[in-house]
Amino acid sequence: MELILLVVIAGIVGYLLAGSRLSKPIDQAGEKVADTTRSAAGSVEGWFSRTFRRGRKPKDEVVEAEAKPTEEATPAAKQSSRRRDEGESEQG
Repeated sequence: MELILLVVIAGIVGYLLAGSRLSKPIDQAGEKVADTTRSAAGSVEGWFSRTFRRGRKPKDEVVEAEAKPTEEATPAAKQSSRRRDEGESEQG
């Protein structure tokens, strides 16, 4: 009984707030929440980068180098096709 009474009271309060000047369209409320979330995420990201990435150099520097093979690669031995072998055994 108490739960039903609580739900009815919440419904009445919601209805009265929806009709008052405090109500806003859902698009405006959603945009405000998104903007607040983006600014909070930007603040946390800035704090994190300032705190934990102080001594690191930027990765914009380009280093040119040549790769030298340590051993000469030898070509692999040529193998006959397995498919051809299987096909001949089935036919024969």
